[in-house]
Amino acid sequence: MKSVNVLFIQDSTPCIRNIKYAEALQQQGVNVHLLHKNKSPDEAYGRGNSFYASISIFKNRFFFLKRLSKLIEKYQIDLIHYHNQPDILGARIIKARLGIPFVYDCHDFMSFKHRLSGSEKEAERTCNEESSAIVYPAESYLREASKYYNMVSMQLVYGNYYPASLLLDPKKFLPKHSHRDGLTHLVYQRRLAEKKSDHRYIVDGLKAFDPLRFRIHIFPSNRKEFDAYRSIKSVVMYDKVTYAKLISELSAMDYGLVMFQDSIAHKLPAVRFAFGNKTFDYLCAGLPVLTQDSLDEIKAFVKTNQIGWSLVDINSLPHPQSIEYKDMVNRVVTMREEYSMERQISRILKLYEELIDGIHT
Repeated sequence: MKSVNVLFIQDSTPCIRNIKYAEALQQQGVNVHLLHKNKSPDEAYGRGNSFYASISIFKNRFFFLKRLSKLIEKYQIDLIHYHNQPDILGARIIKARLGIPFVYDCHDFMSFKHRLSGSEKEAERTCNEESSAIVYPAESYLREASKYYNMVSMQLVYGNYYPASLLLDPKKFLPKHSHRDGLTHLVYQRRLAEKKSDHRYIVDGLKAFDPLRFRIHIFPSNRKEFDAYRSIKSVVMYDKVTYAKLISELSAMDYGLVMFQDSIAHKLPAVRFAFGNKTFDYLCAGLPVLTQDSLDEIKAFVKTNQIGWSLVDINSLPHPQSIEYKDMVNRVVTMREEYSMERQISRILKLYEELIDGIHT
């Protein structure tokens, strides 16, 4: 495949998934250009700007298509890779018929999350039915979303894999907190909620862990007071850290925790069938995963690979000093390289090649 120019577009601050793609594609000789709103990758995560051949920012959608056309001409863009949400801008680009393939990367299927307005619904339909190709982060997520629309035939399931550069060498794992105090140390990272109506409000779930047995470390991605969490005896709160530092800090824990407010989460397809970044981050740091039974996609992955435990079986959770736990960690370290962005990126390259060849032949 000749060297290609791909334009990543995100109507928000570029997300971790966007940045992970760019790093792996750059290593394959792909020139990834970025057009986005809000913060740059470096500003938001402390890394990422260097993975893009160019970075352009837009503040609103006025005259957007005119500017986009100029960027396509300037950088000889072969393909647009659009990262949702929202979908409104993606649909506008599709309708403009710019003459190059348009890949719709659905991080979040919005009909799963809230009631959509007429224009939002139409934009979601356009992105799923009129793109050149669609990419979803999990098989069951795509399957459920397909019940809503006549999806385009070119489809790819592509997870939130981690960059190989952040795959922590076991020699660099930090000493386990559990070796010091004998407790089992769990970690939860990424977004938390303070409103009880939000599925990310997990105060009650965390209170169920026995403080005489567990310590729960929380690295939130959003900056709030989180008083309800800080008041839980077993919880230790941290300030936001860079992505690379986070992976290192995770390695001092025993299990990575994937949980939501279960009374809400099991009703939401966006949660049940999603496969977010945090699970892969835990594996990157060499941690087995603890997950809720209602999280279908993650539960199946953990069970199939024997790299974690279900929260419904928490009373029989292997202690960090046990042979069973050490065997589980060894399985994580052995299999995790398979799920790096670099190992998986050939599937994205193949998609690009098929789309670009289809345009030019």
